[in-house]
Amino acid sequence: MIISIIILMAQNLCWDSFIIECNGLGIGQINHNKINTNEKSTDLDIWLSDRMYTGKGYGPEAIKIMCDYLKQRYGCSKIILSPSKRNINAIKSYEKAGFAMTDIKPNREEMDYEDDVILVKLI
Repeated sequence: MIISIIILMAQNLCWDSFIIECNGLGIGQINHNKINTNEKSTDLDIWLSDRMYTGKGYGPEAIKIMCDYLKQRYGCSKIILSPSKRNINAIKSYEKAGFAMTDIKPNREEMDYEDDVILVKLI
């Protein structure tokens, strides 16, 4: 398995979007949102294009690559993910990538789901 991320669009500190590739085939997308330069943090969004790509380690590997990129390029030391609490498979995948569940309550204005949970990785 060869996982790589290829930059799709770059907006400096606002956001970057990448295609996730496996053996040269685009299988998903990952992006970071605005970099908080005071806290050296950002949040990620990730999706895979088909269920046939889940459960194979592609997501955690892409997240690890993205975290390394964010640390090297922007000096980020804190990465945040906020999935739905119902998305148990995604949460397990994020934990495999080194994220830990927190008790932090999401900002209601920034929530994607009514039951968002916050996972954090310190790098």
